[in-house]
Amino acid sequence: MTARVRPLTTYWKKDVILGNKFRTINIPDMNADFITKYHQRLRKETRDFAERELRPRIPTMEASRSVDYNLSRLIAKQGWIGVTIGPEYGDMGLGHLAKTIIIKELSRVSAAMGAMVQASQLGVAKILHFGNQEQKQKWLPAVASGQCLPTIAVTEVESGGHILGMNARAVRDGDDYILNGRKVFVGNSHVGDLHGVVVRTGLGSKGLSAFLVEKNRPGFSLAPHRPSMGLHGFSFGELIFENCRIPKANILGQEGDGMAVAYSSSVLYGRANLTAVALGIHRALLEDTIALLYQTSALC
Repeated sequence: MTARVRPLTTYWKKDVILGNKFRTINIPDMNADFITKYHQRLRKETRDFAERELRPRIPTMEASRSVDYNLSRLIAKQGWIGVTIGPEYGDMGLGHLAKTIIIKELSRVSAAMGAMVQASQLGVAKILHFGNQEQKQKWLPAVASGQCLPTIAVTEVESGGHILGMNARAVRDGDDYILNGRKVFVGNSHVGDLHGVVVRTGLGSKGLSAFLVEKNRPGFSLAPHRPSMGLHGFSFGELIFENCRIPKANILGQEGDGMAVAYSSSVLYGRANLTAVALGIHRALLEDTIALLYQTSALC
């Protein structure tokens, strides 16, 4: 009979003002059997980074409502964008649990930066699952080292999330494709280096294909960044393609695999990633609520 391993119980410290004095309180952290000591260490490293690097920058991001390019790059250099990339390409290969921990801990301090990380992890998914060996060798080490922020671009103004309703199109021209159209609400639009773009190459569900488009490719441009109501510091803007010539070597998978590329990124990574962002926000709410209750009780 195998003995059941008891969950690790840890506490996070939070400084609060009780009366006219500072006091440190312990807030329990709930863990399950599948949380290992390595996950505990990763969580502490991410939380320490968030407190040290993110929290002091929040007032500036909120006031300017602009994209924080330098902070996005600093986070990328930690190797967290490529946490699911294997060591053969230079990263951790730690899987979805570690990815969730990273996003949650960043979002606990800054939902904008948690959103930034999760958006580029969507871009990683398409290369991991549909990239050929040459594409993986070229781009995954760059992601792992923090030199490349990938994105995924699917949504359009007219069709929204209805993938089959998209109008952006790629037309074959010899060994190249010519891309025309626009994509909106692209996470990391204004800090991304490599955009995974799903466009029409034919009719129906098999008439969608996905391409890797570098940010400096002729015919590609960005619409001006528009400040949003929230997530200040994070960019989710518009990509513009005007006779943008893409070599055949940049196609992900085969022609006609575009729907699978889009859904694999959104289902395997996207839904879970956004849950992790929400989890981080709720963790912050819980901690602040507990701290407020301590402060209130001290006044009674």
